[in-house]
Amino acid sequence: MTQTQAPLFLIGKVHSSQGIKGAVYVFLHTENPTWFDDWNELVLTSTPESTDFVTYKILRKQEHGKQGKKGYVLELENIKDRNAAELLVKKSIWVPEDYVASKKGETIYLREILGFTVHDEARGELGPITGFASNGAQDLLRIDFKGVIYDVPFVKAFLKEMDFKNKKIMMDIPQGLLGDE
Repeated sequence: MTQTQAPLFLIGKVHSSQGIKGAVYVFLHTENPTWFDDWNELVLTSTPESTDFVTYKILRKQEHGKQGKKGYVLELENIKDRNAAELLVKKSIWVPEDYVASKKGETIYLREILGFTVHDEARGELGPITGFASNGAQDLLRIDFKGVIYDVPFVKAFLKEMDFKNKKIMMDIPQGLLGDE
């Protein structure tokens, strides 16, 4: 167990302990993390707001489904029994920020476009992306348009261009999605 100082990103939480040898079952807020094979440290805080990071070396990891949800079972250095693992339940999981930064040609992580300004072909500048949601079928951009937050599907059919240099996204949003007729 060590302390860490690298820039980190909140990615999940410890759900439960597993077995008598002290493994933990974790959920991540991303499916199929491309960095899973390189992940060798579990960085935890007691709450998402805390900055008291504690790091455990991951000795073994495997994908595992539990209660219909996909997660991972981790065995950690210095966690030798169920009682020690129970102390980690509900802790927040962090990974280095570069784990959740896309490389050229990869699918982007939504956090990379937070704060980008959305422009619509017909309406012009709409406003900034203030957050994200999901309707189960697709990701939604939360756009602040004239002081009201609208959830707009982030789908290929609406997306025209992403300009990372100028932090702008060009879209063609159908009438009615922004409260207009």
